[in-house]
Amino acid sequence: MMDKGFPDWLSKLERRIGNRSLDRKIRLILTFSGIGLVGFTIVLLALFDWAFARKAIRGEYDSLGKVIALDVRVALLFEDEKDGADVLEAFSLNEGILYSEIAWSDGEVFASNGVAPEGVNREFSPGSYVRLSYFESRVEACEPVWLSDESRSTPPDAFVFLVGDLKPIYKAFVLKSALIVAALLLGGALLRWVVSRMSRLITDPILELAETAKHISKERDFSHRQEKVFDDETGLLVDAFNEMMSQIEERGAIIQSNEERFREYFELGIAGMAILDSDGGFVEANRQLGEMLQVDQDVLLNSRFDKWVDESERDSEASPFDLVKEGCPPGYRDELWLRGEGKSRFFAIVSVRRLAKVVGEQEVLYLALFQDISDRKRAEEELRASKRAAEEANRSKDEFLSVMSHELRTPLNPIIGFVDLLMYSDQDEEQLNMLRSIRRSSEHLLNLITDILDFTRAQGGRLEAAPEPFELEDICRSALEMTERSGVSNDIEVTLRSLELSQIPVGKKLFSDAGKIRQIAINFLSNAIKYNKPGGSVWLDARFEANSQGGVVCIRVEDTGIGIDEQMRELVFEPFTQLDMSLQRKHEGVGLGLSICKRIAECLNGEVAVESEVGVGSVFTARIPVTFVEVELSRGPEMTIRDLKVLKEGVSPSRVLLVEDDLENMRLIEAKLRKLGVGFDWAKNGLDATEKVKENDFDLVLMDVRMPLMDGLEATRVIREKELDEASGRVPIVAMTAHASERMRVECARVGMDGYMSKPIQFDQLENYIKRYLAS
Repeated sequence: MMDKGFPDWLSKLERRIGNRSLDRKIRLILTFSGIGLVGFTIVLLALFDWAFARKAIRGEYDSLGKVIALDVRVALLFEDEKDGADVLEAFSLNEGILYSEIAWSDGEVFASNGVAPEGVNREFSPGSYVRLSYFESRVEACEPVWLSDESRSTPPDAFVFLVGDLKPIYKAFVLKSALIVAALLLGGALLRWVVSRMSRLITDPILELAETAKHISKERDFSHRQEKVFDDETGLLVDAFNEMMSQIEERGAIIQSNEERFREYFELGIAGMAILDSDGGFVEANRQLGEMLQVDQDVLLNSRFDKWVDESERDSEASPFDLVKEGCPPGYRDELWLRGEGKSRFFAIVSVRRLAKVVGEQEVLYLALFQDISDRKRAEEELRASKRAAEEANRSKDEFLSVMSHELRTPLNPIIGFVDLLMYSDQDEEQLNMLRSIRRSSEHLLNLITDILDFTRAQGGRLEAAPEPFELEDICRSALEMTERSGVSNDIEVTLRSLELSQIPVGKKLFSDAGKIRQIAINFLSNAIKYNKPGGSVWLDARFEANSQGGVVCIRVEDTGIGIDEQMRELVFEPFTQLDMSLQRKHEGVGLGLSICKRIAECLNGEVAVESEVGVGSVFTARIPVTFVEVELSRGPEMTIRDLKVLKEGVSPSRVLLVEDDLENMRLIEAKLRKLGVGFDWAKNGLDATEKVKENDFDLVLMDVRMPLMDGLEATRVIREKELDEASGRVPIVAMTAHASERMRVECARVGMDGYMSKPIQFDQLENYIKRYLAS
């Protein structure tokens, strides 16, 4: 079709030609194509003839001028005008020459022949020229003349000027054109006769094929075939048509078979099936749907979809079937309460899809499937109730463990703390031994409490990773510091033998749960010390191995202890497993430390392993995957308490707010703060703490978590909100809690606490926080 930019008359012409028969179109195409080709050829020949004629005229007059110039040289030398006129007269006999003359270089006429036409421009130039004037129907030529060959470098002595007539050429061209037009008309008539005969070779097979197609469409007889006449493109068209009819006949049989099969599925399916019209009315429905809705087939086919949807599923703004249509396409699927004729309610999955329109159908139809899942719904409700009960039991268990952790650790905090303070005071050897015994027993009890609580959390699947940037060296030093006292008391040397960090990229820190990795190292070291002999050794090796995902931290603890036999090596990471389970056993503990290490490693996607030889020693290894983070800017050089005191001289003294409801714990921390030379104020609960922070400026808040009236988490939340509202400075808050768990550490950080200390509070840990925040 013509583009929109074409004129209307072209579009009309196109439509007019397009409505013609195929025979007429072929005739027009071939006729106009032939005439156009012949006409183009003739016009092209005429143009070539005209161009060659022009070239011939130019060449003729140029040659004539040169010949005359040679013949008149003698006449010019002797100034014989008669001889020059005779030469001109002789050449004027050539057809078409109207006027000729010989003139000196100053323009004076030497000799001439004929009459110069009006408007002739006698133009002399050193070079020869031939000029054609089509409008005036003449040709002008000029040729310079030198009287001697040696003087050609000088201006010409004379000129030969000729004027010719172009009318003879025009007459010859008109005659040729008339002959061409006559040939064109004769060729067009002959071409039309040939086209009319040849076009039937194309149109007759096509018209016969069209008649066959009309017959098949009318009679629905897809077995009828068209007979092929020629083995050309029309023959290929007939073959393709017959092949298409074969496929249609085959597919018709398949469609009929599928329709019968669908009808069987529709009637015998275990799910309810129906075909709905655009208003939700039932066009067809199978027996299963009628049984679901407890209604006869006739009643069902005279009802609509909305009738069977329960009132609880209805929307005041849109009907149920309107919502179904909004989901189509692509399709609607939902779980709905339906109500049958017998008022029995059941839960079903309803899936609806819009059917493709079949030829002849005017209305949109929908296929709907109804699957009764009432039994599954009841089972899900029972599972949800069981899950809620289990979650409630887990919450109760978590709360119980939290309370137990707090209640068991709280009395141990002042016992261990005051023993530490007494050991730093002047005591005789017997008193120091007694204090060491109390300290050792308290630590043993604390370790038992920690192991049992950690194992209980691990058994319940409540171990959660809390990744943070860390230094592997800090973990190793911390683990050694926490186990060094036990090693010294048992006459066992505990050392860091190797630390390989060369594969850590510059400017990066390791990123994982540092607390859990530290606990693995501590448990490995504690186990190696416990099962070693006096005078033995325990070595800690740590290294980082890089890989494409980041790397792996490898913690390796080797000892010179009693070793583990092959049978026990398979059970050593199982809970409540010890090398000596007899009543006379020499080693304390309940056998949970290594089991906890295994569960921590699994929580961090790592693994643990053991190698051992009886009487030689054991090697415990943990491999934990880690990633990298960017290194934070350095805080500057570490300050000591002595530096802090010097820094504070001449300035108002540092003040620490101690928030603690237990009097014994308060007195313990008071003693440690006084020993560090730091002033403090006391608040007995979170509510009291918020009032004191509102009225005073503190450099640091040491906040207990579990307290009456207002706990430490809520108090911290109130303090942080006040700081935001008043745009005041941020006071550092460090948690002190007997809830020794990662979940509590994360919760403390979430509400805005800056640090975390688990009870019993270690003196060096408290000192580190004092130095960090009071020095800033």
